[in-house]
Amino acid sequence: MSFAGANLNKAIEDVLAAVATDPIAPFTLDKAIGLNELKRQDVKAPRVVWVPTHDDGYRDPHEQPEDGHVIYETTTYCDVYAWGKNLMEANALRDVVLRQGWTIFSPNAFKAPTAGRQPYTTGARQNEFGLRIRFTVGFVIPIYDEIWTHVETNTATANLVVTNPDGSNPEPLQ
Repeated sequence: MSFAGANLNKAIEDVLAAVATDPIAPFTLDKAIGLNELKRQDVKAPRVVWVPTHDDGYRDPHEQPEDGHVIYETTTYCDVYAWGKNLMEANALRDVVLRQGWTIFSPNAFKAPTAGRQPYTTGARQNEFGLRIRFTVGFVIPIYDEIWTHVETNTATANLVVTNPDGSNPEPLQ
């Protein structure tokens, strides 16, 4: 955990960057967050839109980071809409988002509900925009009250040999 990733926007950017380099199904995707992005009809598949829906309240943090002090943490949930050219591509998008989220954040910081019914299609229709499926994920977001800056220092060691111009040792100082 670090302050650099302590917000939903950064967490989504990290997942999208990892999706682009996934060894099984890489996709290059633009960041699209919110209902306005969901309503857009001018972007074709493949596409993923993140719609934050709720958080689960605040609790004591499960760990303290090295770059600050966390007073609370919360899990922010998003409905994620994956558009593929067809059902196979939409499923591949879902799978790569889940795989990379779990890999980057670990099961402690990336939540994918495993119980209950997950809506498989929402208004799914096959047209020039592709087929859309929805799934839910959550990111554990720390709430900082202090951020520390670490400065790394390097210590240099030098050996100094003092000699007279003629090469002889100097006389000791009194």
